Amino acid sequence: MADGGGPVGVLLAGCVALTSVRVFQSKGLTGRLFLLNFGAITLLWVCGQAMEEAFDGSDDWGHVAHDLGWSSQWHWLLALAGLLGYIITLRMVSRLGSVLANGRPARLLLPYATATLSAVVLGALWHGGRAASALDGFLSFGVAPVGLLLIARRLAPMEPAPNVVSRSVGFVIFAGVIWLAFALTVARGWGPLS
Repeated sequence: MADGGGPVGVLLAGCVALTSVRVFQSKGLTGRLFLLNFGAITLLWVCGQAMEEAFDGSDDWGHVAHDLGWSSQWHWLLALAGLLGYIITLRMVSRLGSVLANGRPARLLLPYATATLSAVVLGALWHGGRAASALDGFLSFGVAPVGLLLIARRLAPMEPAPNVVSRSVGFVIFAGVIWLAFALTVARGWGPLS
């Protein structure tokens, strides 16, 4: 049953991030863009994973269903929940993105591409199955949130917004240190779960 903790945690984190974008409307653009992209990528991933697992039941939700003895109806309920969640997420991100990334699709495309590349590289570090893990990273962060490409394409013809996102060297260094620490430790495999 613990397998459900991952998707539920990601779902909650993504919802909090998108809600925070609306709550902190008076705050800086950089932080709101971070929250928008974090929420979009995580929610689209968890909804995409739900739809995929509804068919094969091979991962988190399949383990939960088996452990709790759910009837076979969980497959179509999970597929429906995943599809509805994906559509709702796209609508919310499109609305928020039209304000925050107005006319600048790179504000969505760059984080999407970075997350995809990062997931593939970090997946390839895992000694338990480098190619399979890298492919899983690509599917999770490259394919599942592909709806962001549709939103970015829709934003492209708009007149670029005048507001500029300033580069935060401190944030870049902080994110780089966290990424490197993850790459050198968890990504390679730790203890009995590796």
